[in-house]
Order: sequence, then structure tokens, then C-alpha cells
Amino acid sequence: MTDRPIEHRSKKGRIHTGRVWRLYDGLLSCDAGGGHREIPVGDIEAVHLTFAPTRFEFDRYACHLKPKGRSWEIIYSIWDAGLAHAEDHGDTYRRLVRSLVEQVAEANPGARVRAGEPGSRYWFELVLLILVFASLAAAVSILGLAWNWSTAVMAMCAIVALPFALMWARRNRPRNLNPASLPDMYLPPVPVENHRSKS
Repeated sequence: MTDRPIEHRSKKGRIHTGRVWRLYDGLLSCDAGGGHREIPVGDIEAVHLTFAPTRFEFDRYACHLKPKGRSWEIIYSIWDAGLAHAEDHGDTYRRLVRSLVEQVAEANPGARVRAGEPGSRYWFELVLLILVFASLAAAVSILGLAWNWSTAVMAMCAIVALPFALMWARRNRPRNLNPASLPDMYLPPVPVENHRSKS
């Protein structure tokens, strides 16, 4: 195994335990709350990548893993450091996930590599989004005859939220992925300064 594993730290929320993930050649380890567990890469049967934003962490991504005979594990791209404050660990997340997917595909060719929410959940949440925006549009059109501050607030909320809703719908549509070439849209964006330093 390599002497220098890829290390990534993640924490879902304030009430959750932080986790330190390390990926060696053929082995994924996790340290959390004083406990330690290891997952052989060849035992991973499925990898699902999702775009998982919240109100305070818009650029949050998640990698769901299904080891053989175990429950799902989730690796998040952020470290929640408190209310409305999250540390972006997108760089180590990108490196760990790309390498992990490559190793899983090599060690277990039958493993499923997918993106997006599970089919039934995706369509349920998409219908909810459509209903919410339809309700907002109806309320604005009805109240528009008597335009006031509440109508303006509803219209502004819809305008601001629509691009994010469309992004969520596009990135979380269920689909299979090629492990050898993961699309950038399923991983945290590379900071602008990193692009400049490479050019």
C-alpha cells in the first residue's frame, strides 16, 4: 500500500460526528468518534454521487457507498463547523472520490457507479419542487392585482430559487456513470485560483 493515503475530513452537521477518511491502494478507512473501521475497495458494490445542498451549504456533495454485507456509508464534501458555517473540503473530496471510483471499478468490475437520487425519490422531490413553484406563481399572479411587499417577496424568492432548483434537477437525475471519466458536475467545482495557477 502507498505510504501517503488520500485523506479527507467530513462532517454532516453540528450534531454529527466528524469523520476522517483515508484511501490507500485497495483500502478505505474511516476514523470517527474514537472508532476505526476499514472497507476493502473490492467489497464496494455500488457508488452513488449526489448533489446535496442545504440552506446554508449550497456546494455540498455526497458520495454514497454500499460495501458488501454492510449498510450504506456517506462521505460529504464539507465539514460543518456550526450554524451557517461550513468548511469547504472540496479539493480533498474530489481527489478521494475520483481515486476511489477508479479503484472500485478496477477491483470490482460489477460494481454500480451512478449519479443522482434513487429514481422514486428523485421524481417525488421533483414533483414537490414543481408544485412549490406553481403555487408561488399562482399566488403572485393573483396578488399581482394588488401589488404589495408580500407579493414582491414571494416573486423575489421564486426568481432567486429557480436557478438552484433547475441545477438540483439536472445534477440529481438518475443515470449511470463511466468510472474512467466522471463528469465535473458531480464533484465540487475547482476554485478559480486553482485554474489560474495551472494555466
